[in-house]
Amino acid sequence: MLRRGTFSPKEDAFLRKHYRKRKALWCGLQLGRSQPSAYARALRLGLVQPKWSQREIHLLQSLWGLASERVILRRLKGRSWYGISRKARDLGLGNPSQGLCTVAQACVLAGVHRRVLLAACEAAKVHVRYAVRGSEARRKLPDGPHYRRRVVIWEEAEQAVLAWLNREN
Repeated sequence: MLRRGTFSPKEDAFLRKHYRKRKALWCGLQLGRSQPSAYARALRLGLVQPKWSQREIHLLQSLWGLASERVILRRLKGRSWYGISRKARDLGLGNPSQGLCTVAQACVLAGVHRRVLLAACEAAKVHVRYAVRGSEARRKLPDGPHYRRRVVIWEEAEQAVLAWLNREN
């Protein structure tokens, strides 16, 4: 049976000690309270970060689509992946891979060699960037099992290649 009513000073001390590492479910179970009850009390005690700071928002905007989930979680300590992805959606960042394709895929779609595609993108000032995703099957980078791949927005790359080919002919 779950306890009801106000939290005792002992329970508040327990939450202050354990909440940041263990979160609402575990704390609620230990105290004999529900998860929402433990969360609400932690919120009142100031143990939960409900609002995003400008630093966190800027960091999320700079990392979204470039870093892996693991790296983003590590940099935004105290935030869950659900909370991070929801904030990214609220900021209009969308799916980090939406509209992107790898340079290799763009070469196949455009029917040109990689060097031609990269030269056309450089001439048209199309941003070719590295996307980092987790995978055990790929080359490992210093911070863990991630791989880097060059990606480009397909529509921009297509326009760049068409302009490049028109200039060459």
